Amino acid sequence: MKNDFTGLMWNVEDLPFQYQRNVVLFKNSIKEKLLTDATKQMNVYLDQLLSDMTAIDQPAAPVTGNDGMAEAPQKEQVVSWILSLCNAAAVFELDCNDAAHQLDLYIVLSSQEESSFKELEPLIKTATLGRWKVLFSLCQLALFNEKRKQGSLFHNVYCNEQTLLYRAEGAPLDLADHTSILLLETAAEAFKKSRNKGLRLFEIAVQFEKEKENAFACFALHQAIEITLRGFVAAFSGVHPRQHCIKQLLLLCNRIHKGFVSFFQSASEIEALACLQESYTAARYNNDFTVADATVQLLKRKAANILALADRICREQIGQYRMFAQTRER
Repeated sequence: MKNDFTGLMWNVEDLPFQYQRNVVLFKNSIKEKLLTDATKQMNVYLDQLLSDMTAIDQPAAPVTGNDGMAEAPQKEQVVSWILSLCNAAAVFELDCNDAAHQLDLYIVLSSQEESSFKELEPLIKTATLGRWKVLFSLCQLALFNEKRKQGSLFHNVYCNEQTLLYRAEGAPLDLADHTSILLLETAAEAFKKSRNKGLRLFEIAVQFEKEKENAFACFALHQAIEITLRGFVAAFSGVHPRQHCIKQLLLLCNRIHKGFVSFFQSASEIEALACLQESYTAARYNNDFTVADATVQLLKRKAANILALADRICREQIGQYRMFAQTRER
């Protein structure tokens, strides 16, 4: 039997106060459910795209050169492969290591793309084509242009004509407008707040370490790094990542400035990073979770270096971007 809700149309203001409140609560719960469902659908979309890409995880069909020998697929072929999987308006190259066959791409989806999401999470996915390892993330064209107009450092300075690998015919890529400097100053202030929170959490971690509460010290270090990096990404890209994964946040920051992925390289550092990530939940909910003194010491050094790097880059990039924005306005 089909439900008919036409008889439920009323003016909320005509209801008694207590019923008005219930209606508002009901509306809010519906909004939250719609947001949750949209997020789930978005993740399904991203996972489907990733599965389409990783379906070609086996060695790609050999490309035969003039000498008849098989060659590795070229960067242009990787881009063509991406275009066959999604309706892209533009593809930007954020980083490329030809020797290691690693490519980092920022894919701007066309408005004709089947996805109806207003915003895609800033998740960095990975896929392979032959010997190429491809890192990529997605952004819709309308959101991309909105960020450029708002003066986003990432969307203006790093997604430019020099890094553009592909642009669909007629795809509009807007430039920053006159409000960019003001928005930049606002972003800088927002980052300072995140940085200050990170520093306070770092001090709390040091205090926990002195009290031999290594698990909580590790958790506090996690929060110090997370809040600082999230603030850094938000300040320079206008995207507010809902991420607790330190590795993912470091990748996002690395797109703004190279150097953020150099902190955890050795086996012991990678193991410490795993412990740091585990502490996000284990330190609070697992009474058996323990962290060695040496691990806390290592993570404390890493956290101090990450916070210092984010602060230094923020000051340097703001100066650079202020000059960039002023040039655009002339």
